Amino acid sequence: MNQLFSFNLYALGIYKRFDGVDVALNSLALHSETGEVYAVLSDVPDNSNNEEGEYILPSKFYVEKLALFGDPNFQGKGPRHALHQEIMSHTSVRFLSDDGVEPGVYGHYKSEANGGREYDVYGTVQSDEGAFVLYRPCYGTRPMMIRPLAMFIEEVDEAGYNYKGPRFYKLRGF
Repeated sequence: MNQLFSFNLYALGIYKRFDGVDVALNSLALHSETGEVYAVLSDVPDNSNNEEGEYILPSKFYVEKLALFGDPNFQGKGPRHALHQEIMSHTSVRFLSDDGVEPGVYGHYKSEANGGREYDVYGTVQSDEGAFVLYRPCYGTRPMMIRPLAMFIEEVDEAGYNYKGPRFYKLRGF
């Protein structure tokens, strides 16, 4: 199946996980290196008793391979996730991060050679495979993407670009 086609198979919304817990499907993202599709998930905060009218942000964001998210017969017990409530108007949520990758607009070390391309970086999400940075290229029609945190923050030394420094560097906040 074409990877980008699979983006249209799931509605953004609240899903009931196999263990009865509600999770929110916030977005889908492509792995920058493997091209695999991941579901960007979060917990579902209880906003029902919020007297001040302020929206409570989810406390945990994480990613899961889309194939696992959509498993129709997880451990022989039925679907891993079942749509519980579709979100009709999706609000952009910044992904909280405590690990030093702050949300904002970033450049890539190859950006200057490619017309100063920029990337919206939303923060870090967790998975069973480790930490990933969630971002979207600001040029063209690009999907949300994830890149391993270690690769995102690593130092590169590229003689062909006459560059030595971080792979991605922060240009400004949102």
